Amino acid sequence: MRPGPTSVAPATDGTGSDPGLKSQAAPPPAARSSRSWVRRTLPALLVALALAVYAAYVLLDSGTRPADVRSYALYWALCLVVPGTLVFKAIRGTAGSWLADLALGATTGLVCELAAWAIAESLGLQEQLRFWPVLTLVLLAPRGTRSRVLERPTRPWSLPAFTLVTAACAQVVWQVYRTYLQAWPLPPTGRVYYPDLMWHLGLVNEATRSFPLGTPQVVDGGLLVYHWFSDAHLAAASLITGVNTTTVLLRLWALPVLVLGVALTAVLARRVGASDWAAAGAAALMSTTVTVPFWPSMWTGSNHLNPLSPSQVYSVPFTLLLVYSLVDLVRPRTGSRRGAVVLAVLAALGTSGTKSSALPIVLAGVALATAAAVLLRRQRRTLLALLACLAVVTAAAHQLVAGGSFGAGFQLFSALSLTRPYRVLHGQTVDFTTRVLAGLTDTPGVGPLLFVGLVLIGALMVLRLLAAFLPLFQRTLRGDLAAWLLSGICLGSLVPFLALGHIGYSEFYFVFGAVPFGCVLAMWSLSTLVDENDPGARVTAIVGACAAIVTLVLGWIRLRSPMGSSRAAVVDDLRSFVIGLAVTALVLATLVVVGLLRRRRGDARWVPAALAAVVAVVVASGPLNVAVSETTEPAPPRQYALPLAQSTAALWVKRNVPLDAVMATNAHCRNGAGTPCDSRLWWISGLGGRRVMVEGWGYLPTAVAGFPDQALLRLNQAAFEHPTREAVQQLRDRGVSWLVAQTVPGSKPSADLGRFARERYRKGPIVIYQLPAAP
Repeated sequence: MRPGPTSVAPATDGTGSDPGLKSQAAPPPAARSSRSWVRRTLPALLVALALAVYAAYVLLDSGTRPADVRSYALYWALCLVVPGTLVFKAIRGTAGSWLADLALGATTGLVCELAAWAIAESLGLQEQLRFWPVLTLVLLAPRGTRSRVLERPTRPWSLPAFTLVTAACAQVVWQVYRTYLQAWPLPPTGRVYYPDLMWHLGLVNEATRSFPLGTPQVVDGGLLVYHWFSDAHLAAASLITGVNTTTVLLRLWALPVLVLGVALTAVLARRVGASDWAAAGAAALMSTTVTVPFWPSMWTGSNHLNPLSPSQVYSVPFTLLLVYSLVDLVRPRTGSRRGAVVLAVLAALGTSGTKSSALPIVLAGVALATAAAVLLRRQRRTLLALLACLAVVTAAAHQLVAGGSFGAGFQLFSALSLTRPYRVLHGQTVDFTTRVLAGLTDTPGVGPLLFVGLVLIGALMVLRLLAAFLPLFQRTLRGDLAAWLLSGICLGSLVPFLALGHIGYSEFYFVFGAVPFGCVLAMWSLSTLVDENDPGARVTAIVGACAAIVTLVLGWIRLRSPMGSSRAAVVDDLRSFVIGLAVTALVLATLVVVGLLRRRRGDARWVPAALAAVVAVVVASGPLNVAVSETTEPAPPRQYALPLAQSTAALWVKRNVPLDAVMATNAHCRNGAGTPCDSRLWWISGLGGRRVMVEGWGYLPTAVAGFPDQALLRLNQAAFEHPTREAVQQLRDRGVSWLVAQTVPGSKPSADLGRFARERYRKGPIVIYQLPAAP
């Protein structure tokens, strides 16, 4: 009997399946790959979108116009992230994940923006600055470059780890919302602005109209020798988006830069440690400002995420990009070594003018890595060349674009004088002239207890930087030059922190800039310990969870408890702090000893426990501190009538006075007729955005004992208080075309000014005059 067609045995491919049926049931490889990519990427995109929506809500709730938020978001996407990623990938190729490519690309975009801004300002093409990203499209023309740019990342993040990184970024947004956006309202307001904000705002306004930058607060002060790259970034953002500079500074700029710093910390941790969870932990550590919340009266905070210092916040992504490129050089990867060199050069040049403390700490890291390379007999030539080149760049930057050493000198433990116990027990006045901070061991009624307590407080302040010592105890880290690079950065920041005395406590900026690298090193160490001793990480997770719970419960109680203000109460707090911290250290040391003893018996699961506990305490402290922090309410108008009048007048100046006009004023001191004069009054150059012949001279490097040109200051004051035709003419000869007369303690302008100038504005204690044009 002939078999029918349905009974014919199908051919197989050796697996017992019908290849024809397989081809019908299974999609082609391209379709499977596309679906897999969507399945992996879509949840991460939704997580990132949630962060963007939250950041937008925070800005809108803080009084930012929706149009300004949209413009700034488009600016970051189209003028920084996209062109920067093109440049980054054209130089180096993919960094392994979309998060790494976009974060490193955005920072590369910030570097390129500085160059584009300088060229546009030099050529008077400020209006065309928004088109600079178009120039990066030429990178798609060469085939080799195009292939690197279009290369798809091959190491996607696990969704839980990516979500934790995003949560760390959201915590930073939350913190900035509570402590910055709600504390500093947009003008007009009676709130007294932090003076450094007005100083930077004056430089931002100057950067919208000139390159190189002058000193808008004192027009004859010469070129600005200061780390002003952050101000150039804000100016470029204002020029490109059309958003006014005040809104950019007080609202828009900080959130994306801070989020970028947290993301880059995670990217660097993943690069050196090859672990998603270590990278996520580094981001969480980075997003925390208070390291241990159990003793709030001791002041153990860190302001490394504080937008009140734009230069500090802006420097963090640049130093992270620089160190990432240095890791590529000291730990060679497959790919172009030339690309790593080019990226390192760009990052070093960009870092040079962000903060005067940024390059020195990286230089310290390269120095220690060089010493390790000599001992390990690896990459010696590379490290020696890097050390020499970075030393030259650092020295040149200090002379050209990274000034900021005014008011600094040698004084051991000077930074500790900012703590509450020292101020209460020794006094508010600090003597910066001694070699060692006064009163450490001989303060009446306290004795050596104060010194011991202050040292322990300092240790908590820099707790994350103590990870610098971990490579000494771990073989895996000890043999890796990248670990010594990070360790050197942390150790290098501790030297000025302990030995430098500055009237504005700028020694803190060294440790603030090193915090991300301490976080990376700590989590790299912890992940290595877990891999080598506790592969399941069960014990590590349990210890960390317990430490986090204890921190949340005890910290909530302690942070909400009232602090005693009397001397006796502070002494009691200091004594209990020393005892409590000693007990805590003893518990951690016991954990270490138990872990090592159990490892000798074949059970190494407890070895990472102590470090896991410390990391968990710090991570849990972050949201706890933000949750209990109180926002600063705007000042009552009656109490602060003069600042309200100044910010109102500043808005009029910005609308009615030409951008290149030079103004003069008789008010220079924040403390009125106080002695000595606190000459940091900058509302005309800041909120008003105009150059001033003599406004505030507080940050002039030549103003050691007051304003350096006393003859000019006398002429300025005489023109307001005893005006004559000759005095007013001398102001006009110096380029002044507008006068801002302010009735303040110690200076009352004469009503006769109206005889020599046209009154244009009068409200409260402020009258603004326009001088007639020269015949």
